[in-house]
Amino acid sequence: MIERRRGTLPAGTAAYVFEEATRRRTAEERIVEKLRAAGYREAMVPSADYLAPYVPHLGAREERELYRFVDRHGDTIALRADFTVAIARHLAPRLPADEETTRLFYRGEVLRGGGRDGSSAEFYQVGAELLGAGGAQAELEIVERCAESLEAAEAGAIWLVLSSVGALDACLFPLLGEPDTRDLAKAIRERRLQPVAEATAGLSPERREQVRRLVEGGITPDDPLLASLGTAGESLAAAARALSRRKACDVTIDLAETPSRSYYTGFFFSVFGQEGGEPIAGGGRYDELYAAFGKPRPAVGFSLGLEALVRS
Repeated sequence: MIERRRGTLPAGTAAYVFEEATRRRTAEERIVEKLRAAGYREAMVPSADYLAPYVPHLGAREERELYRFVDRHGDTIALRADFTVAIARHLAPRLPADEETTRLFYRGEVLRGGGRDGSSAEFYQVGAELLGAGGAQAELEIVERCAESLEAAEAGAIWLVLSSVGALDACLFPLLGEPDTRDLAKAIRERRLQPVAEATAGLSPERREQVRRLVEGGITPDDPLLASLGTAGESLAAAARALSRRKACDVTIDLAETPSRSYYTGFFFSVFGQEGGEPIAGGGRYDELYAAFGKPRPAVGFSLGLEALVRS
């Protein structure tokens, strides 16, 4: 029993040697070279920090992800499970008073607690953030940097799914003509066709067709549903048009997507590889995070996990 434990690793962790280690380092160096060439500078934050400053900025799932322990002084410490909040905590006090644009990148291990199902608990992230710039152009820049990073890592063909926080509810309100759309929105996000059909039986054929497109997630840049979202819809349409011109890149707008992090406030996206499955990268806008740490800044960023790109 003792020998078996010594020969295994905790669920979600892995060792990299020789060819795998070389591929991971090579991919990382190529990505970093691209980001530096685009004007992004490196930021480094501690892998362990006091828990208390992070708790107000985490959702319930994100708080459960944290590995935590009590140090010898009696303080609760958490291991780094997310770069974005950690960078906001440590960078906000160092930002200049004026709202100049800041471009940064990061790289390093994150650890997220989970079950024993073999899903990643420890993985190596590379990401970038653009601070001080609002609007569609900043969002497009970040998605472009993400796509370029994946290209540098030789990820192959990718599928980009674009969305926006609150967009589904904003579309449903005028379609249903009533303020409470929570049950229908939940059914659409879970792609449950029968409850959706029952809830929309009394709508006109045109409106049922619009709801169908929300369920299927096949929104095009010219879809009238986007026009009803104002600037959020314009941003999604502009990004989809621009990104569709990239080689080996399929783009979809899916307003029923759920953001992967609770701090996203608007535009967000996920990137899937050739094999499908879990996203290999993603990002979004988090305009309220820096204000929570005392230095308001519009912010948008992305991160990717190297393991999914280089493991045999």
